[in-house]
Amino acid sequence: MNSHLKNLEPKIFWKHFSKILEIPHDSGQESKLAAYVLEIAAKQKLKTHHDQTGNLIVFKPAAIGQDNKPTVILQSHLDMVCEKRPSSNHNFTKDAIKTEIKDGWLTAKDTTLGADNGIGLAILLSLMETKTSQLGSLELVFTVKEETTMEGAKHLATNLLRGHYLINFDGPKIDTITIGSCGARDVDIALPITRSKPSHNQIYQLSITGLHGGHSGTDIHRPRINAIKMIFELLQPHQNQIELLDIAGGNARNAIPHFCNCLFGISNTQTHLIDRINEQLIIIKNNWQRFEPDISIDLIKTSSKILPLTPDCLANLFGLIGDIPQGALAYHHDMPEVVLTSNNLGKISMTGDQVSITNFPRSFELYELNKLTEKIEKIAKQHGGQTIIGHTEPAWPINTSSPFAKHAKKAFQELFGYPASLTAMHAGLECGIWGQTIPNINMISIGATGEGFHSPDERLKISTIPMLWDWVLRILKTINEL
Repeated sequence: MNSHLKNLEPKIFWKHFSKILEIPHDSGQESKLAAYVLEIAAKQKLKTHHDQTGNLIVFKPAAIGQDNKPTVILQSHLDMVCEKRPSSNHNFTKDAIKTEIKDGWLTAKDTTLGADNGIGLAILLSLMETKTSQLGSLELVFTVKEETTMEGAKHLATNLLRGHYLINFDGPKIDTITIGSCGARDVDIALPITRSKPSHNQIYQLSITGLHGGHSGTDIHRPRINAIKMIFELLQPHQNQIELLDIAGGNARNAIPHFCNCLFGISNTQTHLIDRINEQLIIIKNNWQRFEPDISIDLIKTSSKILPLTPDCLANLFGLIGDIPQGALAYHHDMPEVVLTSNNLGKISMTGDQVSITNFPRSFELYELNKLTEKIEKIAKQHGGQTIIGHTEPAWPINTSSPFAKHAKKAFQELFGYPASLTAMHAGLECGIWGQTIPNINMISIGATGEGFHSPDERLKISTIPMLWDWVLRILKTINEL
């Protein structure tokens, strides 16, 4: 199916990456991929630890004569974000991911690619098999549920690890070394609704599709439409003339929603509203064409037996969605190019008596995260909603003087002749948890160059894979220079 990958270099990496594409591994469904890791470990006669949460640790002893080198922990997560275009029939529970190469980039057909974190997984699997003679002992860590609750990182048996240097593979770009990441929190809103007898005579479906979407952390500062927000902005001027029947948009709290659909009704005397909405659609498409070239906004007449929301409930819903903050809200004082605090309104759904809304606020500073959480709670209460606070991911404090980061930077310079930059990531990394649970740990996060993570636009720059492989080997071979 993905035979076009077999001739790419390094072959050992692409062999494993191709296999990963064949194995479904949504969050909470990593067992089949874990079984593949165990199979490779068994073939190499490597000791393993498989815990009840689903995490794996593979222990690779030092090569002959390399026992003097410090042990290095290398880590990747087994799960991926499963997003697809509304037109796709892909089933993430059983279908292999189909890929194609375009202009030097590897992409999936209408789904996420899973380069996050298939890149890291393939690197770790390759290290399990490589016969390179200059490597010290390695502890290869495979975690579960990173993309949802980080349960794997929280329950990892860190007492089994001897290493004090850790390489995480969630870095978004080949020539950057991540030395910090933000914290985040699950903040959901439940808005009770009541329905009434309809007064409309005509029903329309309004759909927004074809948007970039993207990672709700690393893409949150980019000019991207939030499909849920846009639906409400389109209908807000006509709020008192329509009846809302249903709405659904977005798939995950950690992905910018790239689609949203709603049903609304109007009376026969208000058909002029359709002309006005169509005029707005043209303006939006023209204004956003540069940033959202594939945007599609469709308004079609349809039918439905769903009862509409009462006017009071409709007003509460419009007020709530309008007031919830979205996007980058502040930038970091030490790294002005890095977002400090943000929020993503990631998903909305409606049942018979409730609207459910998911938010994912992030910040490098706990004080700012708490303040944003309180703001969302206040907005929800003001409009009749109830807030449900879920788990909090701790931040990984930025350390610009990290000796391990300096070592990795030196290795990159020696290999490629130009410097890698130090940065922090506006995303949650498992390093935030281990910074609190593993004493004296020195951590960096690196990766190949990718774009569009957590969206069907995800793609991987193929030429950066051999660079990453060589870089990892150089870091490991020279680790005793630290």
